[in-house]
Amino acid sequence: MTDRLFTWLWRHATKWRILIGVLLIVLTNTVLFPYFPALFGAHIMPDQVLDIQWDYTPERVRQIFEEIGPAGRQATVWTTLVVDMPYLILYGLLYAAMITFLLAPYPIKAWRRLIYLPFGIALFDFLENLGILAMVGRYPASFSFLARLTTFVTKVKWSLVLLTAVTLLVLAAIRVLRPPRRR
Repeated sequence: MTDRLFTWLWRHATKWRILIGVLLIVLTNTVLFPYFPALFGAHIMPDQVLDIQWDYTPERVRQIFEEIGPAGRQATVWTTLVVDMPYLILYGLLYAAMITFLLAPYPIKAWRRLIYLPFGIALFDFLENLGILAMVGRYPASFSFLARLTTFVTKVKWSLVLLTAVTLLVLAAIRVLRPPRRR
C-alpha cells in the first residue's frame, strides 16, 4: 500500500504542481478563509475561528457562537463545507507530495511511511469539522462533551501539523546537506 501510494505521489509530485499547490494554499489562507464569511454578512475575527485554535472549552465555544450571531454561525457552516473540506484534501495531497518529492531520491523505504502524516492531519481536520458542524447544529442546546471531544481532535490535528512541518524541514535540510548521488 505504501509503495503504491508513494509511486502515485511520485508521478504527480512535480515542481510545478507543488508550486501551484503552495499558491492555492496561500490563496485559500489569505483570501477565501478571511473573506468567505462576509458573503453571509458575518464578521468573524481570527480568535473566533475554532479551527485555528489549539484549545477551547465548551464555555468558550458558546461565547463565540453568541458573539458571531446567526449570520456568523451560518458562515461557519458554509465555510467549513465549501472551503475547509476541499482545503483539507488539497493540503493533505500537497504535503504528502512534498514529502515524496524530498524522499524519492533516497533508498530508505521505511521513511516512505512519513507520507501518511499529512493524511493524518486531513483526517483529524475532517473529524474536527464534523464536531464544529455538530456543535453549531446543536446550539443553543448543551454540547459540552462534543466540545471537549472536538478540542481533543483539534489538538491531535495541530500536533500532526507540527510533526509534518518538522518532517518537511528535516527532509529539506537532508536534501540540501546530503544531496542524492547522481548515477
